[in-house]
Amino acid sequence: MDKNEIKRIFKPRTRIQELYWWVRHGIPQKIIGFPREVYWFIQRGKRGYADCDTWGLDFHLAKVIAGGIRELQTCGNSCPCGYTLKRWQKVLDQIAWTFETEQKIINMDTMYSPSEKYNDKKYKEYRKSFKRIGKDIAEQFKDEDKTHVMTLKECKYYEVGWKLFAENFQSLWD
Repeated sequence: MDKNEIKRIFKPRTRIQELYWWVRHGIPQKIIGFPREVYWFIQRGKRGYADCDTWGLDFHLAKVIAGGIRELQTCGNSCPCGYTLKRWQKVLDQIAWTFETEQKIINMDTMYSPSEKYNDKKYKEYRKSFKRIGKDIAEQFKDEDKTHVMTLKECKYYEVGWKLFAENFQSLWD
């Protein structure tokens, strides 16, 4: 797919076109979808997840875990044995950062490569292709380029966050 084809597919809309679309399609979709939203709300209350959550369970869990960890960080009153409160806060921060980064990876806003396979040549190659794709899409939506290729340091920090999550899973309570 070349740049002109992407532009043709993702034509930017004017404010009037956006308003027209919202009145013509958006509002009716919200009205039609309301019973389904209520049903999913009840499912979440009964079993903790809804059918729609399983369609992208990886993203849903990353979002829930990151939010829960951040809440535990601000409102938590305890820490597991062997940790000081300051060290536990840093561990929680690293775990939350890992799951926030996971959301970006799933959304393809960030590119991750395992640290054992990481090298400068691969980094430059990823960065070049990923930035080009990101700029092409950003032009269509008149948005700034938000794509990011993780450095070796970030990849290692991300991996340590996963290890800390696994090690401290049973300590994630208040």
